[in-house]
Amino acid sequence: MGRKSATSSSDPGRGNRGRDDARRLVAERSARLILEGGLTDWSLAKRKAARQLSLTDARALPDDDEITAALQVLQSLFQPDQHAAQLRAKRIEALDWMRRLARFSPLLAGGVAEGWATEFSETRLDLLADSVKEVEFALLQADIPYRALGSSMDGGAAELGVAGAHGPVLLVVNTASARRGGTKNSAVPRLSAAELETLVAGS
Repeated sequence: MGRKSATSSSDPGRGNRGRDDARRLVAERSARLILEGGLTDWSLAKRKAARQLSLTDARALPDDDEITAALQVLQSLFQPDQHAAQLRAKRIEALDWMRRLARFSPLLAGGVAEGWATEFSETRLDLLADSVKEVEFALLQADIPYRALGSSMDGGAAELGVAGAHGPVLLVVNTASARRGGTKNSAVPRLSAAELETLVAGS
């Protein structure tokens, strides 16, 4: 019998390596679309990147952690000073909002908390209240314009949008029972005002 070629298509390792390479390329292209193109919908960024690379295999789509890693590489290579300044400005603004909304036990989540936020990223604050009306009333009392955005996709929490000096601010209002029970994103890193203040002081 003839000897099989080392590059035979029956080699499962070759297929896995090909998919890994494709995922890496899509992650890198997605990160560029997010960083330079201003895309904030990561699912859209993945699909657009795959189309640009003429990849149709769904297994070539990276997960959010892979995109985050690629994004952080780009930021460290091409925008280190700009990124640091933008992140610090967003965190200072987030801290101001957290102090203003202290009665709702705010926690900072998302890219501003984790450190990968771009200039287009929203600042997400998770709030604890008996109802969204309680937060809306507090905003009205403080003469802060807001928009009701409906319910989040990760746990049914109500979302409110306010305009910030360094990008949009998303207020995710959880009830006390929802916070105690946790949501699908309960494992996502969140920062208290005290933790954020320490980060800002050291930046």
